[in-house]
Amino acid sequence: MKKQLTWLLAGALALGIAAAAPQAAKAAEVPEVKEFPAEPDTSIDKLDQFKAYYEGLNQGTLEGGRTYKIYVPEGARRDASCYYIAVPNGVDTAEFLVNTGWKAIADRDLVDLCFFEPADQTWGDWEAEADYFKAAYGQFSGTTYVYHDIFNWRYIGYGEGGELMQQYAMRNPMQVSAYAQMGAMGTMTAEEMEAIGSQPFMVRDWETPVKVGEAALPIWIIAGEEADINAEVDYFRAANDTEEEPVYLANESLQFNQKPFSSNVFTYDQKVGTVKVTRVAEVDYYNEAMTEDMYKFVNLYARSGSGSPYSNSLTRSVSDDTFIREEEVVDGWQREWFIYTPSNWDGEESLPMVIFFHGTGQSGLLAQRQGDWWKIAELKHFIAVCPSGSLENVRAAGKIPQMSWNVEGYGNAPEIPFVSWLIDHMIEAYNVDPGRVYTTGQSNGGRMSIYTALALPKKVTAVASAGASSLITGAGNFDFKGVEGEYFLPDDTDESAIVPYMCTLGEYDVANFDLTDPNSDASLRTGYFAGRYGLDIENRITYMNGKDTYTIWENADGVPLLENIIIGGRAHSHRPEENKIMWDEWFCRFSRDPETGIVYYGDRAVAE
Repeated sequence: MKKQLTWLLAGALALGIAAAAPQAAKAAEVPEVKEFPAEPDTSIDKLDQFKAYYEGLNQGTLEGGRTYKIYVPEGARRDASCYYIAVPNGVDTAEFLVNTGWKAIADRDLVDLCFFEPADQTWGDWEAEADYFKAAYGQFSGTTYVYHDIFNWRYIGYGEGGELMQQYAMRNPMQVSAYAQMGAMGTMTAEEMEAIGSQPFMVRDWETPVKVGEAALPIWIIAGEEADINAEVDYFRAANDTEEEPVYLANESLQFNQKPFSSNVFTYDQKVGTVKVTRVAEVDYYNEAMTEDMYKFVNLYARSGSGSPYSNSLTRSVSDDTFIREEEVVDGWQREWFIYTPSNWDGEESLPMVIFFHGTGQSGLLAQRQGDWWKIAELKHFIAVCPSGSLENVRAAGKIPQMSWNVEGYGNAPEIPFVSWLIDHMIEAYNVDPGRVYTTGQSNGGRMSIYTALALPKKVTAVASAGASSLITGAGNFDFKGVEGEYFLPDDTDESAIVPYMCTLGEYDVANFDLTDPNSDASLRTGYFAGRYGLDIENRITYMNGKDTYTIWENADGVPLLENIIIGGRAHSHRPEENKIMWDEWFCRFSRDPETGIVYYGDRAVAE
């Protein structure tokens, strides 16, 4: 059967699409190419936090004179989804933007387009271009001028540029949600691809057992009849762990789908690995219908998590209208939040609420898309809310301002008044149960979840942070001045009520979780909460659950009030499967009587 498939892929699937001669773009349609300024705009407009800082077609110049271009349509959000496009030889990028139909798509859907382009319209080989791809990617993702939708980057490659983009994607698959390659030429040998795919993923100095070539990466390969693409089809079929038999699609393309019981580490949740193959009689880059189809294909997929294959997951994408967006000016700052309510909720039943705070540089929209709390909310019947932080440029010198939570004196908006107002608003407008409000978040957002519980213990029932063990420890940071060896507490800390606290950290996270080190982040945190809740710090329960290590501190009545989980293999990120742990093993077990303020573990009251 394999020989038969190889024969089919060699040319029997020609669609007979006649190539239309590309029409020259009208001068009025081709956008003016503007140069990014040497110093980006770092101003902050408190009442317009979500605008893009640069619009139109802008060009940046890398060291050595190589250029890249970014098109941002008028009205796009600063966190708009972005698409990385490698142009073929012999085209003007501005005209290519228009003639392919990409500009029309960007203007319609308010998405950003990032162009890799060759020197003098001619690409070199990988050895000559590798540094350019790395440097240009750094500009696209580095928020120097434009912020891009983190971890949802979709790749589209054409001709010679597409062959190079394929190599970049193969080497960096955790940076790519999906890839569509038009005009594939099959320039790489099976041996060259094997050399790339056999490399292990490295996490710090740890050589993981997962190989680069095992990273599920959906791809659509569009090639002419004569192109020998069998080797790359085989490579990506192995990477996506597909079934042997393809599905024959309506347009006579072949699609290989991931095995339903695949153990691929990147697709633990949804088996979405895909290899689609289309043969055309003649490759036509300016076929706008094909452009639209490639756009739809890459939009099917999303990726989240970084740093480790045990942190990274590939899933189906979700449209932004899945969530309700609301905004309000609070304390002089424009604030927004994104809400998910269960599809079978009629508004009459009072539901629990989980607030998920995003990490530095992200937004509430990205948190909903990538944090996947909305899926647990649908399954477990609660409301998920993801607010956006506020702009700051203290930690992003020389770049456009980034969104973060003001938990370490970054100079942005006061957060606790906003979150307190938001909780009250959700209780009133969405019938949220005031006794079942929970906070969580990743990294900077994880710290915000702790900060909220420290400052609003009578409004927050329980907290579970990810990749953020504490607020400041050590010598302090910016305007907050910590004391070496002490757990830092904000001025508005309220110790009048108990808030059970779970912390999940990756085995290769940035925080020091060594409980035997008295000055470690985790020791200072657990020491503070143990003392506050009257727990015996030395009396702990420790056990392994799969690859994860649990440490639990219970009170005298056997109620767990403090929990530490080290997620095996994970780096500094948040993998959506941790949401299930937080909900099933923590949040759903605690409630608070809104009248008395007493916390309950099931039906047992937790003594102060």
